[in-house]
Amino acid sequence: MEEECLARPTTPLEERKDAGLILAKRSSYFHYYHVSPPEFWTNLTQNDGVELISVAKVEEGKPMPVGLETIGQQTAEDYTKLVGDVKAMVGIGIPVISPSVYAAWCQATPVVIPIFHDEDDSSPWHPYSGYSQHGPALSVGEPYAYSYHSKNYTQLVEAVHKAMSTPIERFIPDDMRLSHTMKALEAYMNRDLVKMMELKVKANGGKIPALKAGLRERCIELGRCMQELPPGRVPIGPPSFLLY
Repeated sequence: MEEECLARPTTPLEERKDAGLILAKRSSYFHYYHVSPPEFWTNLTQNDGVELISVAKVEEGKPMPVGLETIGQQTAEDYTKLVGDVKAMVGIGIPVISPSVYAAWCQATPVVIPIFHDEDDSSPWHPYSGYSQHGPALSVGEPYAYSYHSKNYTQLVEAVHKAMSTPIERFIPDDMRLSHTMKALEAYMNRDLVKMMELKVKANGGKIPALKAGLRERCIELGRCMQELPPGRVPIGPPSFLLY
């Protein structure tokens, strides 16, 4: 994505459509219990004058919010162009995570992300625990990502207006670059698996730890493993594993 996106020019804010792009490919997303109620989107377009573009597929029994039309699903090329032509990408809560956010940032389009809980937790893992949509984006913060509580309409309006009126530069997080990926892959491929196993066995009193139940049963079901071995058995393997 980095190579493809960097080949595209960014569009200045004043030359973009005065609209936000809804991040949702299905109309059913508007009906999940934890997302903003449909009338939020109706009010945003009809009462607060925010033009919203949707590419959602309309599903039977799951209508679009009143006043919010969809232009239908787009080709990858057309969707990517659309992302760079709007002033903001607006998340509604589903999907939990999406590469579209990174495509938006790479084209200098900020995103708006909902949160679902009120509690304030300073843990670095908090944004990844169901607290919000797209925790990685939320953790970057403004001016690249703005947040609103999914049940607070005032916050939604403020976040959308702020995102659509604040220009940003093209942004690619360091850990989303190819150079980072290659470095992480190299470290993964060069792991000392023998040493890692030795530490596992040592921590378990010199015995190979039993597989977790779910992994064990599934492995047997697929015919890839022997029937269950007695827990705590003495390992049969190289002398370096026999640490007891």
